[in-house]
Amino acid sequence: MKFTGNTILITGGAQGIGYAMAEYLSECGNTIIICDLNEDKLHEVKGIHSDFITYTCDVSSYESREEFAAKLIEEHPEMNFLINNAGIQRNIDLTEGTRDLAIGDREIEINLRGPIYMTGLLLPLLKKNEGSKILNVCSGLAFAGDRFPEMPVYCATKAGIHAYTRTERVQFKPLGIRVMEIIPPMVNTDLNPVHKAMLVAQDPKYLDPNVVPDPDVYVRRTFAKLEEGEDEVKY
Repeated sequence: MKFTGNTILITGGAQGIGYAMAEYLSECGNTIIICDLNEDKLHEVKGIHSDFITYTCDVSSYESREEFAAKLIEEHPEMNFLINNAGIQRNIDLTEGTRDLAIGDREIEINLRGPIYMTGLLLPLLKKNEGSKILNVCSGLAFAGDRFPEMPVYCATKAGIHAYTRTERVQFKPLGIRVMEIIPPMVNTDLNPVHKAMLVAQDPKYLDPNVVPDPDVYVRRTFAKLEEGEDEVKY
């Protein structure tokens, strides 16, 4: 099943895996809507893809989510495909007690609460439009916290997304909404500048088959599996 003829919202779609998905799905004949907090990146994307519809939205903010969802429902009532991609990744030293936990709160809001509430806010569109789909972006780190212990909150939020997606799939099946999940490995993006630098420098920790240097390669391989009917795609 080729993904074509949809109106797709990609959160965090101005960079990284989100942007690679936007480009690929645009090639497949879909209308692309992206939201992002980084306005400079949104302007860059618009300069390259004038047909992309762009919005500024902070998915961690209750007010921003509510305002954006209301605008989207009004301006794009045909939207039938939600990709919950927005996420941040931070290094947190748990041995320092509460010193680093404030930045962990933002990870929880963006990575976990954001997708849950964006889905709920946009459910009226997904319920009424034909062929509706949800794609949640998880991470291989949901299952590898012991290997990358410097990112404990990120790993926890992605483990939460994995559990949430599985229950969401069961609840939404009677509504005719297909719920999918992709579980990326380490990919060369700006998600975590520290780890990107280590990847670029070919640190031995990152030289294994699970590391993908190009988000475009990852997206094309992964969507090939989604198009074959898989709903949970590991790499």
